[in-house]
Amino acid sequence: MSTSRLSPVGSIAKTFGFLMFLLGWTAVLATVLGFFGTVWWPLDVLSDWRFVLAVVLILATIANGLGYSRVSAVVFLVAAIVNIYLIAPLWLNDQQPVVSSERVRVVSLDVGRAPDVRPAVMEWVNMIESDIVILTNAGGTWAGAIDQLGLPYRIVNEDPGLTGGTLVLARNEIGATIEPVPAGM
Repeated sequence: MSTSRLSPVGSIAKTFGFLMFLLGWTAVLATVLGFFGTVWWPLDVLSDWRFVLAVVLILATIANGLGYSRVSAVVFLVAAIVNIYLIAPLWLNDQQPVVSSERVRVVSLDVGRAPDVRPAVMEWVNMIESDIVILTNAGGTWAGAIDQLGLPYRIVNEDPGLTGGTLVLARNEIGATIEPVPAGM
């Protein structure tokens, strides 16, 4: 009676082949699920990994094509081609950068820690001529102060909260095109 024993190299090769088999099928599943990103946002995140999925699938194709499972190797190759087909136009097209002379200046300031800074902050906001101003930790009294000073800004969120919150201001010419954000958003 003879017993068949695998050499240590053969055992490592079989283990590696099996791990590449599992990794390849996981990458195939991720490739397919990436097409269903509109159903659930984590599936959409899988689409961001198409390059990595393609590389993993090519490695799994080679590893499985050498002997572990040739049928799986064909499936892995098809999935790799799908991923490459989807990302190739992003690298092969001659995309020109967007050139525009229009810039939007956005400034953010945390106003919650310093007491009685409202007049200085309002003067600074008026001086910097920013397009968008975001005041974090701004209580409900900040909105009234902006209205009283007659600054050229429009409040684009409805309720900054009584004890703190975020108050977003936009210049009147920009603020007219922005719909106010409902409270609690």
